[in-house]
Amino acid sequence: GARDEPLAGALARAGAGADADVALSALDLANADLRRLLIALHETVEARGDTALDAEILALYRAMAHARRLELPAGLGA
Repeated sequence: GARDEPLAGALARAGAGADADVALSALDLANADLRRLLIALHETVEARGDTALDAEILALYRAMAHARRLELPAGLGA
């Protein structure tokens, strides 16, 4: 609908963008922006009742959490 147009535009711009600045601080800001867009998309998907896309987004959240996991060698963990 019309209220989804700003989100659709933001998603299109994010998808067309490139990381010109590869400084860690710039990448961190870009990543935060992308996460906010994903959350906004997820809210829209849930409101529409799109269970298939909701499941895909939840799987992405799980994969992202798994990728951030840090496994310490034996003896270094608590």
